[in-house]
Amino acid sequence: MGSILKNKKGFSLVELLVAIAVLIIIMGAAALTVGTSTRDARTKKAAFVFKTMLTDGSKEAMSSYKQIIVELDPSFSSGSRFRMYIDSDENFSYGGANDRILAYFVVTGDKVDPGAPAGFNGDYYFVPDVVFSGSIEGGGNSLDLSSIYGTGFENIPILGGNAKIIIRPEGVFVVKQGGVELPAGGLVLFRHTDDIDEGVQDRQYFVLITKTFLRILKLEDDGSGNYVPKEL
Repeated sequence: MGSILKNKKGFSLVELLVAIAVLIIIMGAAALTVGTSTRDARTKKAAFVFKTMLTDGSKEAMSSYKQIIVELDPSFSSGSRFRMYIDSDENFSYGGANDRILAYFVVTGDKVDPGAPAGFNGDYYFVPDVVFSGSIEGGGNSLDLSSIYGTGFENIPILGGNAKIIIRPEGVFVVKQGGVELPAGGLVLFRHTDDIDEGVQDRQYFVLITKTFLRILKLEDDGSGNYVPKEL
């Protein structure tokens, strides 16, 4: 019996099975780490691409001295898509004779970046009005950024479907439904669809929008179950 369970090099069958089991566990952990890193990188990329779109809009506004609008596109039904256009008659809506689309940014559906290949299977998600434990104040519609920017930037709202980003030569403005300007600015939040399904909250990025700057921050667990913004 001993000769059956032992090979010529001295390893028993039991030892071999244990070694294989350990190897499977290690490979599974490595695959999970790679998958997590990939999701994090893609979500981060979505935030950076959106920030780049706003930066390009600011350059266009300054060069043409026109008003630029960025908003969720109501004509897009297969997911969430932002559209950026020149608002030539400055009536805060698209459709004027001289209005012109500058860019689209799809964050759900089959395209991720402007100009992505047809059929690209994207997996980014735009989440408006999300509630996070601990770090969101005001009933789930704002984020406390006082630890980074001071009291002047407390309770910056997360932009929902009714908000518009107005880009003018003098700066970037956030306007909610009814045309009410939000003096503190706003933020657009990105997280990966897998994280939504799994309830994970620590791989989320957002673009912070104020009149004078655009910045990308990441929400990270502070070790106590609270998710706080960290500058990149």
